Amino acid sequence: MRKAFEITLLASGVGLAALLLLVGAKFGQTAPPTAIMEAAVGQASVNSGERRAAPQSAGTHVTLPELVYFGAAWQMLSKHTGMPPISLGGGYTNARVERTGDGLFFAGTIDRVDSTGKVTDVILAFAGAQGIGDLIQGEALASGRVLAEPKWADVLFERIWRDPRYAHARIHVAGHSLGAGYALFVGMEAVAAHGREAVNSRLSITVFGVPNWGPQSARYFGVDPHALDRVVTGYTALNDPVITNGGTDRTGVSVFLPAFKGLTGFKSMFNAVAAHWPTTYMTSLGLPSWLSPQQKAAYVKTVGTLLISGNSVDPNSGPPGRLPIIVEGSAQDDSISGTAGDDVIAGRGGRDLLRVGAGHDRFLYLEALDSGPAPERADRILDFAPGDRIGLSRMDADSSSPGRQSFTLIPARPFTAPRQLAVWSDGKATWIAGNVDRDNAADFLIQLDGDHHLSAADFVLEPLATNSALARYIDGKAAVLKSHRPVRQNSMVARAAWPSPWLEPCRSRCPVRSNRAC
Repeated sequence: MRKAFEITLLASGVGLAALLLLVGAKFGQTAPPTAIMEAAVGQASVNSGERRAAPQSAGTHVTLPELVYFGAAWQMLSKHTGMPPISLGGGYTNARVERTGDGLFFAGTIDRVDSTGKVTDVILAFAGAQGIGDLIQGEALASGRVLAEPKWADVLFERIWRDPRYAHARIHVAGHSLGAGYALFVGMEAVAAHGREAVNSRLSITVFGVPNWGPQSARYFGVDPHALDRVVTGYTALNDPVITNGGTDRTGVSVFLPAFKGLTGFKSMFNAVAAHWPTTYMTSLGLPSWLSPQQKAAYVKTVGTLLISGNSVDPNSGPPGRLPIIVEGSAQDDSISGTAGDDVIAGRGGRDLLRVGAGHDRFLYLEALDSGPAPERADRILDFAPGDRIGLSRMDADSSSPGRQSFTLIPARPFTAPRQLAVWSDGKATWIAGNVDRDNAADFLIQLDGDHHLSAADFVLEPLATNSALARYIDGKAAVLKSHRPVRQNSMVARAAWPSPWLEPCRSRCPVRSNRAC
């Protein structure tokens, strides 16, 4: 009955059901947050309450599949009170869940210990929206107003930050959809309360299906909108409607997964919704290595069947780590890794460290400022290989002439005019330099590790036919970022994706722990 009702809504063009499903919602009002804490019985097998042995020793770092598991999957696997506990391993222990008054997952916290029992990492994961009440919370936050839930999220974060047990632990904040927005919110609060240097040294934020609420949260706390650029990495599928939710200015490093196209026929109308579903990240980015193949399959099935279509798995989304991705860095010094697919990497400003792995990858440079003109400020590409290319076709090679000019590869330095590109090797590294003005000095420099004999075939100097498809994702700060195209205002999804004109940004800060709206 419920599914038939939702399909009717979609078919009639109202779009409300799509919006609710987009954020993992249920019908009915969400109860206000309360301080209900539920201990998650760790070391349990999938769909079982049986205990297992204590967790094995942890590795060196928290991995991306582990952050997918806790930051995107956990909210669905423990959505309601009484659901089977999730399995733990890899040094993870002491899992606990904070629930709303009606028993739904709001946030989860879990510790990671080494072989001596010392806490090395703690993860705080926020859930996506659970009902219409959460949509109101999210719409308000996207418009600069802060209601009860993000303030509750901040209380949970500050509890961890100030806890002596975590004084020397790395804090990881994760979240999906609305929870990703809350992760950005508590990060901006941390900058305001503790300073950017302390945040950079203690905090990492990894989020999935990311709304663009960083600038709104920054304005609320009176900090730089890009104060979190060094600590945030966001993952979003290209056809996820949330990609422009809250505006077009993204925080940190943005990773774009291929568009979800796994549903066909009548169900293809749900592909955009499925793109946002946690299974998109579970299948494309992977689940922890300490889960068995049977556990991984069971969890993917459990989460996938919660979608209205009965399935949210794209058969083209695996195996993990092999999909081609588009990555756009921040203005800071980023460390960016690709996959085994044919990736497109735009490091943007700062001195970036780029590693892409297998595949035929493209390194995009959109303007001369994307890499510094001196060796100590130049981007460094660690594993450039045959088949990879340096993309310069979208950079204006002559700032003194109108329009966008292209580079010409010259046999040797020095430069004699703009639009010139030179390559040389010192035996240990290969250097690429370009001149875009009339002072005949290098305006940018790129370092490739190793001795490479580059030719024009290793560059993209003229626009490719495929660039038109990529243009909306690479010309600016993340996908569709410079378009600002009109959105149909009779669409419920459109109203959620863009700030409502009647909600003015909050002009004065409320106490962080106040229960009133700004």
